[in-house]
Amino acid sequence: MNSDLNFFGVFFPPMVLIAAASFVILQIVKRLMAALRLYRFVSHRNIFDISLYFIIVAGILFSFGGKTILPLFS
Repeated sequence: MNSDLNFFGVFFPPMVLIAAASFVILQIVKRLMAALRLYRFVSHRNIFDISLYFIIVAGILFSFGGKTILPLFS
């Protein structure tokens, strides 16, 4: 059984969907943090944003029921 996502004949691994959703959530969080002026407490904004992205990815993967990406392929 193939666990890839079929989008008009083009197959994508499930991680692509997770990465895209994480990017959208990251953009929302970044705008919220800028509006609340929370970036003034961060010394390296780009490193913080990349770290926040990976935290969001891990949170989405963990919400699907696992510590790794393995639940996406079962």
